Amino acid sequence: MSPTVLVVEDDADVRSLIAFALGLDESWRVLTADSVAAALTVLESVGEVDIVLTDGQLGDGTSETVRVAAAPRPVVLLSAWADGPSANRVPETGYAVRIAKPFDPMTLSAALSSALAARSQHPDGE
Repeated sequence: MSPTVLVVEDDADVRSLIAFALGLDESWRVLTADSVAAALTVLESVGEVDIVLTDGQLGDGTSETVRVAAAPRPVVLLSAWADGPSANRVPETGYAVRIAKPFDPMTLSAALSSALAARSQHPDGE
């Protein structure tokens, strides 16, 4: 069965682009949420979410709330600041990977697969 990714993005156009790009791969089941509140509802009600891709700043909160709620699932951060000085501190922040905006939609599947594989090899987050 294909892994399920929850895409949390408050910009409808970006959310649609991500869902479309991941859908082209056909190896992902894609769920979407447009807010922190919606993401929390999905995480609580849909047990089979394997990985989360979230925007850094959402209209009703931050990705940190989503990251904590998603644990122990890997969380990939999509951020305009992903290339800054903190980009090298990804493991310290609890995110599996940071992807910089603007991003290449065709590379998302590979980044998510890599994060999911890394979590499978190190389930304790080591």
